[in-house]
Amino acid sequence: MKCCWQRRRPRQTEIFNTADVINVKLVEHQWRVPLHVNSIALQGLLFGLGSMFVVWTFTIGVSPPFSDGTVVLNESQALQEAVNNGRKYFIAANLWNNEAILDQWGKELIRAIEILGSENVYISIVENDSEDRTPEKLGAVRILR
Repeated sequence: MKCCWQRRRPRQTEIFNTADVINVKLVEHQWRVPLHVNSIALQGLLFGLGSMFVVWTFTIGVSPPFSDGTVVLNESQALQEAVNNGRKYFIAANLWNNEAILDQWGKELIRAIEILGSENVYISIVENDSEDRTPEKLGAVRILR
């Protein structure tokens, strides 16, 4: 099997008289890379760039540029006006077997109350006889009254 990186053999030169040859170019040995080697390298490069784009999109690209709700409140004039005008917000939740998400949900609920103002938020939570530990975890939210 021939190696694909072998040097191309130079053409055999013919003997010409100097009168017959007007323009003569010397051809040096050229390295030739087969087409399939280029396409494999190009496929690898495109796959790598595509993978990095997908990872970037789902990590940095879609995550919000802020880490705290107060940044949203300070930048949003509509939200500031709503809070300053004393608008009331009603949050209703119907929970059943939500033990897995309840800790994070409670933290986000408290953050929303802090942003909107505790005097402007009303909460209604209904628990529907869950089979897991949802009722016990809701006890922590009960102290928000």
